[in-house]
Amino acid sequence: MRNRKPLALAAGLALWVVFVVVIPVAPCTAAAPCGPDRVGNMIVGLLGSAPLLALVRLEFAAVATGTMLVTTLGYELTQTEHLPPWFHLLLVAYAVGCGLLARRGGSPARYRSGLRQWRERAERAVPARPSRLPRPRLGPAVAAMVLLLAALALAGGSSLRQSQVDAQQRSAEVVTATVRSHPTWGVVELVFLDGRPVEIVSVADSADYPVGSTVRIALDDAGLRQLVSEPYDLTPWLALTVLLGATGLGLGWRVAGSALAGRRFFRRPQPVSTVRVHQAVDRVYVYAGTGPDVLPVAEIEVLEDLTPTIGGEPGRAVLHGVPVPGQWCTVTIDGGTLSPTRPVLPPEPTAPWVTSRRRGALPLLRRGPVPSYLPGRHPAVDRDAWPRLNWVGNSLSVGLLLGAVVAGTALSEPLLRRLAYAACTVEECSTAALALTGWTLVGLPLLLIGVTYAVLPCGSRPALGITAVALVALATGLGIAYPAGGYAALRMSHPELLLLYPGVLAGLGALLLGRAVGRVGITGTRGRPDAARPTGWFDRVRAGGRLPLVATAVLQLPALLVGLLGALIIP
Repeated sequence: MRNRKPLALAAGLALWVVFVVVIPVAPCTAAAPCGPDRVGNMIVGLLGSAPLLALVRLEFAAVATGTMLVTTLGYELTQTEHLPPWFHLLLVAYAVGCGLLARRGGSPARYRSGLRQWRERAERAVPARPSRLPRPRLGPAVAAMVLLLAALALAGGSSLRQSQVDAQQRSAEVVTATVRSHPTWGVVELVFLDGRPVEIVSVADSADYPVGSTVRIALDDAGLRQLVSEPYDLTPWLALTVLLGATGLGLGWRVAGSALAGRRFFRRPQPVSTVRVHQAVDRVYVYAGTGPDVLPVAEIEVLEDLTPTIGGEPGRAVLHGVPVPGQWCTVTIDGGTLSPTRPVLPPEPTAPWVTSRRRGALPLLRRGPVPSYLPGRHPAVDRDAWPRLNWVGNSLSVGLLLGAVVAGTALSEPLLRRLAYAACTVEECSTAALALTGWTLVGLPLLLIGVTYAVLPCGSRPALGITAVALVALATGLGIAYPAGGYAALRMSHPELLLLYPGVLAGLGALLLGRAVGRVGITGTRGRPDAARPTGWFDRVRAGGRLPLVATAVLQLPALLVGLLGALIIP
């Protein structure tokens, strides 16, 4: 089953969404104040790490889910609110499902008959020591180290800040105030009986504090404004800490375990077999027999630079180990033992005509097949082809975009309030400034992406870097355009800021229209062997599938004018 990990990832994300929906939330009141919930946030982080660990190793996802289940059952013994019982059954089902999927990760059926013969052979010998023993792979090792260091830094920083704020709250003055209004669902307006200025305070849910009710609030000269019923709480960062730490630990465990298994391979007796092999530039294909219809049963990536033998008859070699995907093997050719860089891979469907998996232009790019006629150990990459990210790149991209949206939404209210103060006076607001700002949040990143792909090849590093920055800016802009309290709260607190949205909608409209126009203009000639190679700029853009992005960029300037006119028409 080749899609085991994506299936576990999708199921884990769905389980996390269900958890967010059904998690009980107790209201914060003066009689039952809230407090830092370290264990609860660690449980959230454990469940959030399960889908990511499924991409690393399915067994790790099962362990994380099981640990989360046991911790949750113990934690609920001390709480009045509990998760529904059926959710516990979902956790059990996910953990068991990951374990079953891990056990089904054997070789394809067409290899099994040949693999039985290797297992039955009794002759064993310790392989000769190669020029370099297996080492941890640099990319995953660095990623694991970065995740673990980030988790430690986040845990230390949040704990230090929490202790500082706790001390500040203990020394602050506690006074009584009355709730006068609810500007938004997460904000209350307080008036004080002793004549202090009115304060706007953020709360978890303003519905917990009815208008006219009294609350106790801690105040000091350093700017502390915190309800006693809702102490300052940084423990939600523990969820992210546990997520990063568990993912980094799982990735590091896998990398270190694989390298140690490779080193043990060369210290212990292994099955020895005489096989046929084809050599590629950086790997060998192992055959169980000869003949034109015989397919390779295993693919071994090696450190040495080899001379490709594709096109002739496979040569003789001595195989050490059992060629099962995920297990370590090596071959001895002409008396020299090759240095494997990773466990055995299932061969590409096009082997042996494909002699190497592409080494991407960036560490986050997915490796794909490279035709055998491309020379060198590091084959050339088609810069005009659209790049494809591997699982590390996809995970990082999703994390960056989600983080940008969350950051934009969290910062939207103070940023929009400052924008209102900057663009508006007591009498009127600058319509052009607000509409231009709204278009800048959305249209400017889209314009930058379109110009980038109109000038640079799709697979070039500058294009990828500029696109990543522009997408993060676009996600942040969309988060800012949708405030945490919603449009209704924005209309109540700052109705003049509604002039932002003609520019925002015009930028999004240009995106949709540009995609439609560009799709009509694409001829689909790219990749056809009978089609003439495009020579002009427009032909290259159209044949490369970049026309929708370029059309979106071209339409952004008219969209800005439409946004300005729309802002002028709004009464």
